[in-house]
Amino acid sequence: MIINSNFATYVNRFQLPILYGVLPLTTMITFSLLAFYNARTLISRQINIIRLSRDRQLTVMTLVHVVFVTITTLPYIIYFIYLLNQTTNEREQIARNNLIYTILVLILYSSYAGSFYIYSCVSKRFRQQLFFVISNACIKQYQQWMNKRGNNQIAPSIEIIGDIQLTRTKINKDSIDAVSMK
Repeated sequence: MIINSNFATYVNRFQLPILYGVLPLTTMITFSLLAFYNARTLISRQINIIRLSRDRQLTVMTLVHVVFVTITTLPYIIYFIYLLNQTTNEREQIARNNLIYTILVLILYSSYAGSFYIYSCVSKRFRQQLFFVISNACIKQYQQWMNKRGNNQIAPSIEIIGDIQLTRTKINKDSIDAVSMK
């Protein structure tokens, strides 16, 4: 709860809409367009085909990510611009505004989690690296778990099967006695 009215005005009019909304969004759009322009100029040069395909893939990932972040951030910015002009003390309107704010914050936070899914869906190389890292981490974790349990040693097992085992034991004892007498 903000008690100082000057600080509340600063937060509502500058920090939330500008620092958390417009500024990061503008920066992302600007640099993604610069990356897109750079990828287009690389096509005209003679560059290794593998590097060119990776640059294209990275550019596509960046553009899709920026579009996703724009879609998830823009409603949040619009809501705070709307709140600048709202001055109401009605409980029902305040409750509606709080509900809208909660939904928009959830949408805004989905942009952070969505980056992982976007990269996984768009980039084949990212999927391969992700599978490699996760599989290696799981294999190492399983090996450590098995070593902690003490199941990494081999021990002979003795089976007793009626008279057959007894004769085997007698033969083994006779051969041991014969070896020890020499």
